[in-house]
Amino acid sequence: MPGVRYQENPCVGPLWMPSDSDMHLGCSWRETAVLDLAQGLDQYLGVRDVPAHENSDEDSQGGSDSSGDKALELPIQQDVWTCSLDILMHLPRSVFSRRQLDIFLWMLKVNGMDDVPSVKAQKLVNASIQHLCGIDTVKYNGATGHKFYVNNLAQLIAQMANPRVQPHLHFYPEDTSPHLSEARQAHRWLSEVDGDLLTLMVRHGSQEFFTFEPALLKDQSAVMPFRWFGHGRQMFAKAWRLHPCGQMWVVLEYEVLTVALDDFLLNFVEFGKGHMRYDCPSPTEIAAKWMIRLIGTFDSPTGTPKEWTRTDTKLGNCWRDRGKGHRVVAAPIWLYCDDTSGNTSKKWNKHNSFLFTMAGLDREHAQQEYNVHFLCTSNIAPPLEMLEAIVAQVLTCQSEGIWAWDCEWGEMVLVLVWMLALVGDNPMQSEMACHRGLLAKFFCRCCWVKGSDTTQHDAPGVETQSSRGGSSPGVYNDPNGGSSGGGSSDGAGSARGLGSEDERQRGRGHKIVESMATMVSRVQHFMVKGVPRDKYESQAYLGSYYEATTMVRNQMRISKAKTTSGVQDAYQDYFIKKLQGAYQTKRGRDAKQKALDEAVEALPSNTTSPVWLIKGLDPHRDMPVEILHVVLLGFVKYFWRDAVTRVKKAKMQHVLEARLQSCDVAPFVLYDLLPAEVVAAWAALAWLVPMIWQPVIVDSELHVRQLQLAIDHFLDCTVRWTPRWFNKPKFHILLHLTEDIWRFGPLFLFATEGFESFNAVIQAQSVHSNRHAPLRDITLGFSQGNRIRHLVSGGAFNVVILRVPGLSMWNHRASSPWTPWCGFLALGAVWGCRLTHQSGTCDINPDLPCTDQISLFQAGARRLAVEVFVFAFMFVITMCKCRAPELVYMSHDL
Repeated sequence: MPGVRYQENPCVGPLWMPSDSDMHLGCSWRETAVLDLAQGLDQYLGVRDVPAHENSDEDSQGGSDSSGDKALELPIQQDVWTCSLDILMHLPRSVFSRRQLDIFLWMLKVNGMDDVPSVKAQKLVNASIQHLCGIDTVKYNGATGHKFYVNNLAQLIAQMANPRVQPHLHFYPEDTSPHLSEARQAHRWLSEVDGDLLTLMVRHGSQEFFTFEPALLKDQSAVMPFRWFGHGRQMFAKAWRLHPCGQMWVVLEYEVLTVALDDFLLNFVEFGKGHMRYDCPSPTEIAAKWMIRLIGTFDSPTGTPKEWTRTDTKLGNCWRDRGKGHRVVAAPIWLYCDDTSGNTSKKWNKHNSFLFTMAGLDREHAQQEYNVHFLCTSNIAPPLEMLEAIVAQVLTCQSEGIWAWDCEWGEMVLVLVWMLALVGDNPMQSEMACHRGLLAKFFCRCCWVKGSDTTQHDAPGVETQSSRGGSSPGVYNDPNGGSSGGGSSDGAGSARGLGSEDERQRGRGHKIVESMATMVSRVQHFMVKGVPRDKYESQAYLGSYYEATTMVRNQMRISKAKTTSGVQDAYQDYFIKKLQGAYQTKRGRDAKQKALDEAVEALPSNTTSPVWLIKGLDPHRDMPVEILHVVLLGFVKYFWRDAVTRVKKAKMQHVLEARLQSCDVAPFVLYDLLPAEVVAAWAALAWLVPMIWQPVIVDSELHVRQLQLAIDHFLDCTVRWTPRWFNKPKFHILLHLTEDIWRFGPLFLFATEGFESFNAVIQAQSVHSNRHAPLRDITLGFSQGNRIRHLVSGGAFNVVILRVPGLSMWNHRASSPWTPWCGFLALGAVWGCRLTHQSGTCDINPDLPCTDQISLFQAGARRLAVEVFVFAFMFVITMCKCRAPELVYMSHDL
């Protein structure tokens, strides 16, 4: 056996090199297999002859004349089977169980197929490849005591190195007013999000211009850009004007300019070198007041200056140094959470799952299942507990960045992640927004519209502080001016039974009687948007709950405060209940308070929902209306159920069935089967729905006005039919659609149909788990499927590269450690060895070693890749429950 020297390198893994000393270790079977595979592959590709084992009998006799084809036959055939089975096992819509795989391998063996890998060998191969170029699955112990697994968000984002995804990704907002068809063109991304979260730089010629750094324009004036955006085919900046004051600059934040990128002359670095040539102060000197050497900014022409804290005035934007000359881009995501059953039977097995898509994708690709990424799921951990782990990953990505290979620009880029919005159905969005839900007194998560106990006397639609009370939030204050003592329970109903105490008749078993005046007032308030909720106000309420919990005997006050405000944090409730139970067995107030204080000391630092930790996100505003459950599974379902009930009572089912066979437009089918006011409501709904599902808005201002008119007309027709429909909160939620269009774009962009269809994939993974650790199995299954998706699509990945002495094609130096996968699986990565050669340092981070890259863009390697993948896809197309055209489309570039 050949002798090799083995050395452990903690930075780059094991280091392999030819033996050139008296220290010899015998090769293991894995080492021997790798060298044999390398020799056969090298001869197959015709690169060069690799010396055979020094101590073998064949070498001593010079007998290696015809070993090329024989050495190639076994490993290549094994690689074909390994690659085929790896793809087959991890297709998302065709999940294989262990028993099914056993049967499949048995069928291959009995039909004469040689060298078919065993199940154990296949799992070893999968684990090795997953460790080499897959997505890591991280185990978390939640704050509420549950264990769950989350796929690595940074590695999923880094898969923008996919040539089928990268061409459709956008990192800059666009100003296309009045046209509106993408999320990047809407108000939130374009002008609302803080500049620290957006793409921080643009490259113009050989210069890189960063936000929050002084720059010199061609007219020799200075500005401080704080936002980049596109308009047409040009790039522009929103910038603050810099005013010179002696040898200092003053930042005038109240004076916002729009500057074309072509008008920029010098960036921060070049400006600092040549500022004396233009007879202006250095960009590193920023003053707060005229002639005073302080660092700060002006809020307004007459305002008090504030300290400049966004950047170090001497160093500029910190991401300039972290980027090391590479592009720094920001990638927003749509984060989705929903519950689904993990069973195929009717027995409900609730799994809360988190998914996400890239918000920068074009509209045509945003809803494709191919672009939906799985993060985590659990049937025991609540959503907010899992969200804490996701938020921790997001914050890490925002502070450190994600290095990814950009296959469009052909270079490394540093990616920053931020959340554009949280998407889900109404109950999930209420939980995320720390809201009690649709059955609460304040049933809307976006505004302060009130259901039961309505006592407002202000005019409808007038948003004044007096309508919510002028006092600060707390357990004793009602947001609408009432006291907490008059609150109802959590099940008070959405908008049912509204009225003051003197307008209602209470009693056990008696229905609430509502007067005509009370009903009119309720409908008027229901049909307009209330005062918007504020995230800081909600946090103040949650803070008051916690403060009240630290004192004994406050349970009833906290419960009433939650009822009267509608603010309730399911994550905080766990700790509140824990504190309340800490002193239940104690006697005496002092003993109870002492036990409570000890329990408070043992709590974690954060006891409120992690949603408040997400930078730039307001859970009350950044959870757009989910039109699937509000419209299709809301109004349409309500109206159709009512129509079918009326038709059955009239015994006209045969007429309805006959008409549905020729036409499926409700007003045409039901025009003479229902009363006139019901048909009018159907007609109004038929006018409204196409406007909601408008994918491209040519004139956003006109469309929003027309949509508002359609909504008002629909609500008017509905209340003429019967005001009892307004017991359903979804009719009020409809009013917030217009604001969501302004802020996020067409409602089609954040529709959840694509996410909902993904529930079937989650269910399949759950059914095929080993039942011992289903949450881990599901998460691992998706991470492996994501690897297959990325590699088969021709994506690149960052990996410690395999290096065997004697192969010249593996001595190729590359500018980055990212490797296209074409044929890499067939090159021996299935053995799972982490072999590398340290050759210098990385140009991105000098502390990290730089690794060699396998150059696979050779005719022989491409030929081998074609053989492997054609063979693999023959099995995929014939045996999987997927559509063959999609698979052919995925592989045609090979």
